[in-house]
Amino acid sequence: MSAGPRSAAAFRIVLCATDLSADADEAVRQADALARAHGSKLLVFHALPHAMPSAPLFPGVAGGAAEQFVGLERQVLRILSERVAVLTGRVNDEVELVLGSGGGSAHSAIIEQAERASADLVVVGGAGASGAARKVLGAVAERVVRYAHCPVWVARRGAGDGPVVVGTDYSKSAAPAVELADALARDAGVALKLVHALGIEGMVSPASVPATAPAFPVWTREDVDKLRAAARGRAEALLAQCQVQGTVEINDAKPAEALVAVAEWEKARVICVGTAGHTGIKRIVLGSVAEDVVRRAKCPVLVARPRA
Repeated sequence: MSAGPRSAAAFRIVLCATDLSADADEAVRQADALARAHGSKLLVFHALPHAMPSAPLFPGVAGGAAEQFVGLERQVLRILSERVAVLTGRVNDEVELVLGSGGGSAHSAIIEQAERASADLVVVGGAGASGAARKVLGAVAERVVRYAHCPVWVARRGAGDGPVVVGTDYSKSAAPAVELADALARDAGVALKLVHALGIEGMVSPASVPATAPAFPVWTREDVDKLRAAARGRAEALLAQCQVQGTVEINDAKPAEALVAVAEWEKARVICVGTAGHTGIKRIVLGSVAEDVVRRAKCPVLVARPRA
């Protein structure tokens, strides 16, 4: 089968993680579509619940357990092969199936395999904005987003036929998201909408400004107009500098709320957002927006990272 034309996004290796659930099936479908569009190699990864047990003092027991584990691997590979064939039409050498150990945690197994395979994109399932499934699959997706070395695509069924929506705060972590969003929009032949969120907490008219300083920011209408104008000018300059065609939306809400709201209104195909991939305090500040978008969004989310 022909790999098809090379995408501007240039994902060479796409790794899709599946736990064989319905939500993971959607991830496999979207990973297949991305790999075909980008001319990429597709790997489908499943983490077995536990690694083969070790019993050095009882070799007979260990031998029996090893045979059972090998039997389990073969059975899971057969099921995985059949499921991928049904979902994607790929067989034999058109896809690589990989089994790993999920003895530690699902997200760590996915991240380790992505690094081992030198994946350029990881695709995981997301269970939507609510429900018990989101607590499991959504939590895995958020942790993969937090720690993965490469961009992560969180697959959801809510993709629309509208633009690619991308957020920017003008930081280094936002720049790769704009680049990927532009590539995806051009590949799909759709518009790009660049969103900057002001995160304004409150607004009052000049006449009602309290005499004492409030505990939270208070904006006059004149202040807000200046902020919006400055933000729009900076966003338009960013598009021009990157030679990207797109429209700009300046939103007063907090970043995650703004991106999700704009995506729903525009029936977005995907939301692109950047993250610095830090841990600790830096992650709380920079990474939380991406994770919050993953948590709230109804459409697919692509989380980008700065190049090493």
